[in-house]
This record gives sequence, C-alpha cells and structure tokens, in this order.
Amino acid sequence: MKKIVLFGISTVLSFSAFISPSYASVGDGKVSAFIGDQNYSSNVFDLNEKAGVVGAPKRQPWSGTFWPLRSGSTANPYAARIGKSKVGYIVSQTNGASTNMRLFENRMQRILSKMAAGKLSDQMIDEMAPSEKYDLYLGDHDFSFTHAEWQSVAEHKDFSGYMAMWEGTCHGWSMAAINEPRPAKAFTVPSLDGKYMIPFYPHDLKALSTRLWGNSLIQDFTISQGLRCNTRRAEKDKVTGKILNETCEGVNPGDFHVSLLELVGARKESFVINKKSNVLDVWNQPVAGYELNYFNPMTEEKGTLEKSVVRANAFKDPFQKFRAEGTKSLVGVEMTLKYTAETFPSHAATDSDQDDKINDLKIRYDLELDANNQVIGGEWRGKEAPGKKTETPDVAKYPGFLWKFIDQHPKAYSIADFDFEGTDLSKVSRDVLVAASKKASQFRYNHYNWDENGNATTVKRTELKPQPLAKVLDALFELAK
Repeated sequence: MKKIVLFGISTVLSFSAFISPSYASVGDGKVSAFIGDQNYSSNVFDLNEKAGVVGAPKRQPWSGTFWPLRSGSTANPYAARIGKSKVGYIVSQTNGASTNMRLFENRMQRILSKMAAGKLSDQMIDEMAPSEKYDLYLGDHDFSFTHAEWQSVAEHKDFSGYMAMWEGTCHGWSMAAINEPRPAKAFTVPSLDGKYMIPFYPHDLKALSTRLWGNSLIQDFTISQGLRCNTRRAEKDKVTGKILNETCEGVNPGDFHVSLLELVGARKESFVINKKSNVLDVWNQPVAGYELNYFNPMTEEKGTLEKSVVRANAFKDPFQKFRAEGTKSLVGVEMTLKYTAETFPSHAATDSDQDDKINDLKIRYDLELDANNQVIGGEWRGKEAPGKKTETPDVAKYPGFLWKFIDQHPKAYSIADFDFEGTDLSKVSRDVLVAASKKASQFRYNHYNWDENGNATTVKRTELKPQPLAKVLDALFELAK
C-alpha cells in the first residue's frame, strides 16, 4: 500500500492523492481502503438493517480546544491573569502572535526569577500553561518544550507571513479525542526533582495529548476521502448548486454514506470530518453519531427506505448529467450528523460525557443505486429542491473530507520515545527523561516536493514540531482516570 501523508501542523491540511473524489466512487476500492477491509456491504438495504437510522461510536470523543497557534498552543497559560484583566493570551487582536510572544518572554522571566529565589508560589504553578507544567514536572528548568512551542509559532508566522485565528492543532485534538482515554479528574503530583507539587487538570492533559497526536509522525499514515478545497471561489452549477471544482466538491455522498454507516453505525467507531466544504478553512471534528431519515428525490416526501427509492428515469432529474454510470434508482437521505465540538479550557476538576459539546451538521444528499441496490455514488443537495435555474442556487452543506489513521488501533509517539521503547518509566532516570524531552521538543519535520508518482524528491522546507513524551503522558493519564 502506498504511504499516505498528512502534512502541516495546523488545520491547514493537504493530503496525498490516495483516495480522490469521482462521480462513480463506491465500487472502485476507495471505501474498502478507508474502512480497512472488505467485510461490509454497500447494498443500501443491508446497510440500513445492519447499522440502523441512528448510530454512535462506542466511546464519545471528548471535547477540547484546538489550541490556537497565535496564542502559543499548549504554552498558553489559559487560567492566568495576563495584563490588567485578560485571562491567558488573547487570539483576536491585530498582530496577536507577536504581542503574545512578548508577553510570554516577560512572563517566563518572572517565573525563572521566582524559581531562582525559591519563591515560586502554588498559585503561579496552578496557573501555568500545560506545557509549562509538563516541563516543571520533568524538572526541566530550561522549559524546553514551552520555548519550542513559541519558537514553532514564530517560525510558522515567518514562513506564512500571516497567522489566521483558526490555525491550531485541531487535527491533533480530533484524533486524540477519539483514541485517547478521557482524563476524568484533576490530580496533584510531585515534580520528578521533588521540588514542586504540580496540579494537572483534565484540560491540561487534553492539551498535551492534542500536541502529541498533532505533531507525531503517526500523521504520516492517514487515509482520506475527499480533498481540501484550494480556492475561495469554487465554480458552481447554476441549476443544482453542485460544486464543480474537483478539490472542492467534497467527499462523494455514496462514499460518505457507506463509510459512516459501516464504521459508526455497525462497528461503533469514529473518524474525523472537515465540517466545512467549499472553503479554504479546515475544521476537523470527531464524529459523535448520526440520525437519518429517507426521502423520495422525486416528491421530496419522507418515508421508509423501501418507499423512498425511486427509478432514476421516472422524473426529470436535475443531476442527471452527473450520475454514475449504471444508476438505476435513487433514494434521498436527510441526516443530522453529530460531531464533538470545541470547548474553552478550564480548571474544572472533573470531565465527563456531559461536559462535551455535541453539535449538529444538517445535511441532505441522494444515493445512486445500481440494479442490485448497491450504492455506486450520489449527489449533495441543498435545503431547497434542485432544478430552478438561478445565479444563486442553493449550495449544499456537507463534510469537505473524511480522514482517519490506516492503523486500526493507532498510538501516537514522540521521536524520543523510541529511545527507551519497552522500558518501564519508573526505571528511567529524570536526567534521561529531560534529555529525551529536549530532543522531542526540537524535532523537525521535512516537507518534500513530490513527483507525479507520489515519491518524495527534494526537501521543500523543515518545520519545528515540538512533541511531549508519550511515556510521560501515559503515566499522567493513568493518574487522571
């Protein structure tokens, strides 16, 4: 299997072309690659019976934040007073990243001064950023991981020339929320050098886990359906509102339907969607469930699946020129797709499913069925019935792309974790852990130019990707159960 690469540290994602959109897509092997095997059916009736009209993953992905880059990511002391009345580093100001970096430098000088004088108070420790607590816990008084977080922000700003408010690590949070256990409670633990007692809150661990999953090399082994839109002015069909740009048309509805019902409905697993389509912005969200109804694409009437299937040649279909070859019948689907949304970090002492924010994405589409009722494609539909010729047709809302890891049981690691793979953490000295943490904090990722065969050629640029140690986070997550 070709190596699948997801590269970029922020929500600005781009995918190598392993799975790409097409009109006739379900039967060409893309869904089986995404699901991970061929043990599923694409028959619309079999899927309905197997998965049902309501589905959810076995474990609800937890809410967190995407830790905006311009606020320092996990180096944002979100609970501390900064200035006269502000809490943490603000995001929405003009040139916010540069201002926040100056605030951080001043703050770090105060912390180091207090530490040198033996006057680092419990309150100052309590209000530290997640990265600062991580460094202090290890006894790394150089605050290597924290400095690397801000260094990566500065380098990203220099490279891009601009840092949008939505740029962060939602690709790390969304996957951590699916694959890491929920940190359920706060706890206090002594630093490894015995000098400080450090309180960790659930959102502190969520932050560190988000950065690990976002910057881990596991992001090189992803698989997707659909592509990221690369323009803000996608071409639209004037009759149906269908997006015509290949990179902006989103995941095919047939691919989406079969993948969602098989993975979430039948197997009780989750994956990540970009909830936006037809825009440059990317918002990665973990799927938390779905509820669906069927409707007749000819009459728009809701009903059972059996009563909603209509022959493709029974009416004037506005999407007819886009239909997959072999389409014999159609059925409409109206869905409430549920996803876990972001919440602001806090010092809440506990965290549970009830603390998560679950949002709804209302979507409509039809499925193209062959003579054996196999799903072979589909089209996204807006709120209004398509077919009225206008300069502003109703443009559908739907996920721009779906993605997950190739490994069915993924685990994120820093590059330094492999230096003591299989070693009991209690048997690793603090000096070794601090040295490993410094190494992981300075990890640089090579972005390559790619040839037409998907092979890496020359290095385009390198990117600083600070990583906390997975071994340390695993130990902290155990304390948060």
